[in-house]
Amino acid sequence: MFTDIVDSTAMKSRLGLGVYSRLVSAHDSRMRELVAAIPEAEILKDTGDGFMVQFPTASTAVTVALQFQRFIADLPRPDNAISAGDDPCRFLVRIGVHMGEVADLGPDIYGKQKMVGLAADLSSRVESLALPGQILLTRGAFDDARQFIRADPSSTSGEDSELRWLAHGPYLFKGADAPIEVYEVGVSGVAPLAPPKDSEKAQRVIPPGAEAMYDWRPAAGLPVPAREKWRLLRQIGEGGFGEVWLAKHVQTGVLRVFKFCFNAERLRGLRRELTLFRVLRESLGNRSDIAQLFEVNLDHPPFSIEYEYSPHGDLREWAAQQGGVASMDLAVRLDLLARTAHAVAAAHSAGVLHKDLKPANILITLDDSGAPRPMIIDFGIGMLADPAVLTGHQIKQSGFTETQLTENESSRTGTRLYAPPESLSADPQRRQFTAQGDIYSLGVLLFQLVIGDLDRPVAHGWERDIDPSLAAIIARCIDGDIRRRYGSASELAEAVHSLAQQIATGAYKLEVPVKRAIAPDPAPPATSGAKSVVDGHRSGMPEPLDSAGRGTAGTSDPARRRWIVAVVTTIILLVTAWIVFELNSGAGDDPANGNGASLNALKVAIEPRLKNPQGAELTLAKAGVQLSGLDLIVQISEVEGGTAAPPLQNAVAIPEGRGTINIKVVIDGDQGTCVNYSTGLPIADLAAALSGQVMPGRLASNPAFAVTSEKSLELVVPVLQSSDCGFTGSVKIVFSAGSQ
Repeated sequence: MFTDIVDSTAMKSRLGLGVYSRLVSAHDSRMRELVAAIPEAEILKDTGDGFMVQFPTASTAVTVALQFQRFIADLPRPDNAISAGDDPCRFLVRIGVHMGEVADLGPDIYGKQKMVGLAADLSSRVESLALPGQILLTRGAFDDARQFIRADPSSTSGEDSELRWLAHGPYLFKGADAPIEVYEVGVSGVAPLAPPKDSEKAQRVIPPGAEAMYDWRPAAGLPVPAREKWRLLRQIGEGGFGEVWLAKHVQTGVLRVFKFCFNAERLRGLRRELTLFRVLRESLGNRSDIAQLFEVNLDHPPFSIEYEYSPHGDLREWAAQQGGVASMDLAVRLDLLARTAHAVAAAHSAGVLHKDLKPANILITLDDSGAPRPMIIDFGIGMLADPAVLTGHQIKQSGFTETQLTENESSRTGTRLYAPPESLSADPQRRQFTAQGDIYSLGVLLFQLVIGDLDRPVAHGWERDIDPSLAAIIARCIDGDIRRRYGSASELAEAVHSLAQQIATGAYKLEVPVKRAIAPDPAPPATSGAKSVVDGHRSGMPEPLDSAGRGTAGTSDPARRRWIVAVVTTIILLVTAWIVFELNSGAGDDPANGNGASLNALKVAIEPRLKNPQGAELTLAKAGVQLSGLDLIVQISEVEGGTAAPPLQNAVAIPEGRGTINIKVVIDGDQGTCVNYSTGLPIADLAAALSGQVMPGRLASNPAFAVTSEKSLELVVPVLQSSDCGFTGSVKIVFSAGSQ
């Protein structure tokens, strides 16, 4: 914070040195008292006519500035002042506040502290721009302070003083490359509360027609203009249009959300949101899962709309109150997602796309039984999916054309974490948003709810700790091809609701713990060469096995592939497998192995659990296993109908050396590879499991693997409906100790 006595040289002549000295002495004493009362506050420099002071927070700096200006305003008038309003004889101070860092270079040749840094320069510039008695701030200090200062800290007991927070717009300072936003805080009757005047050092650069946007700004504790019974509590959102604040009615205690627009170019967006709410209201009536819109002020600044809020907050806030998302019952999380999808489906049925679905835009309410219910808010960047929706709603009377309400507004794509990839294309001509874009956002939200982390993005390997059925639903939501996503939000809602009910009643048991944090698998070391596990010779591809485990090189029967049909949606990768390098000394001949075989080899069995679209069971016709260095490849290349066949199995030599085995599972369908996944497991963990050193249950290092009582490891690879295989179900791969 910089302070400076206004026109100090001329004041000495006007008031006389004696009067001026007494005023300066009071000025200095009061500032030192105020700073001394705040821990970590420090006067960095005393210029004689003012101070350079640092504070721990912007709110403490503004508090001191307000108290100091009130003290200066209340100083006795000089004896030679003609009247109380004799400004030339008034002792006044200007103040500038900015957030940043400065460096102390120590005393200069005159013994004064020398401070350098951009923060010092900006504070000084803002202070020099201020009018007499004015407190000016830059954006960061202004935004920080108004969240915490709810009333005039300089007011005396019982005094009713009005604290004002104002935006004066951008000023271009001499020598600066870009304008700086300038703001003011002050008390009515004490501060100027007016834009600083242009000078040689700085000029205001407000675009023509935008003057009305620069004045009042919301702050904690202030009443809403023209709605004096509503008091602002805190800011809950911000965007190019302006700010979103939570307010409380002083008599009823009801909470409402006020969205204020401070951008002339975005005022049309506020009208757009109002229009979309109107379409929703006329098409759907009042729904408990879509927030209601109340008062609207689009006639004079501050422009605003007021809509519903819940005392339980948004999804993120409510989850925090429950101890975090991960602590909530999974069935409850899924139910919330299903109900949100139903609300989105209702909006889609009215022709309205949301475009910004995320936890902050989903409020939580409680029904009569106390169960949580979602409520969608903020259609601020929404759009109409079809111009035909305009028919019967008289939308054009709101000042919009069909194009303006149905355009994608490619520059406003919502929150990137939840935005579908097609809305982020680098080519504006290819950028688009459809109903499947909202479904993509719901898929990301479903992923976050399942893993218990509302901040995690969807990235490669996301499905490792997710139950196959849940992974299949998520994958169909977030498929990069919008044609493979769910056809409607209702379809997604039904899929999630059905699974949630099964989980809640115990009819469905999760195969993978969904609450475990995902840890990246270690990268396998580089290897070369390949060893066939069918006949022991090196080859580039595995030789397939027939249903009895015999080699079938050179044979092919197209009829055996008659049940393979391509279906819709994404590749789900949930496959893992392990191989052992060595046992503890002496374990090779341990009878506990079950067959007396040496553990220098691993037996791999492949057991299908597959069905065709008609529900008939399928078996494997061709499958193979090959080892290439530390890569174990399990390839299933043909599936057919018919009676159950013995498991396909063979043994592989355990690779020499320690490290991590990388197991890849590849499943082919009619259209080529439809499942392709790899992961790794330390050889030591596998050795311990197969030698009986690990109790039956999920491996701690990778819960996708289950240790059985027979000292084997089981891995279930899901084949989801969303994969292009033509069949669904799973393939169980069993690893046990064997001999070559």
